[in-house]
Amino acid sequence: MNKEKFMSVKEMFPVLADESNINRYLNFIKVDDLRLFTEECLKKADYKITEYENKVAEIAMDFLIRKELLTPDNHQTYVDALLVAAMLHNVYFDEKHLMTSLFKAREEFDEIAGREGIYKYGPLPEQMREMVWDTIEGQLGDCTPMSKTKPSPNSPQDLFATSVWIVRNAKHWFH
Repeated sequence: MNKEKFMSVKEMFPVLADESNINRYLNFIKVDDLRLFTEECLKKADYKITEYENKVAEIAMDFLIRKELLTPDNHQTYVDALLVAAMLHNVYFDEKHLMTSLFKAREEFDEIAGREGIYKYGPLPEQMREMVWDTIEGQLGDCTPMSKTKPSPNSPQDLFATSVWIVRNAKHWFH
């Protein structure tokens, strides 16, 4: 039995247990250009990371550990895509305007991803952008209003959507 799959992300990566560091999950993004992209998006939107975004990231990463998709030796690109999505998914989200708000991050931030001269390796690759946009746009899981943006069952994006749902609904469960 793999005991690691029963660890929390805070146990596996103690740096993420430091709740005094509001940027702990942002700083955990392995690819420097993705971290810079996220910082630039947050700056453009004048949006500050809160414990809400960190809790979404924490639960999503706990799911990845449980599914053995994240280990101390295995931090793949989709982990960074989920972390970027966790930091940005709520920036423009508006329950009253689901159809437009789910796509607003793509609309507002794609030009930042395509900028020349700010990233070490050039504009962010289209595949990486799509991973982030698909994750943000599918954040409502099977309740996502457009069928083409619903995440595939048991995909990292589906785990992300479940994490968002848990964090958004937790206040109803514990109060």
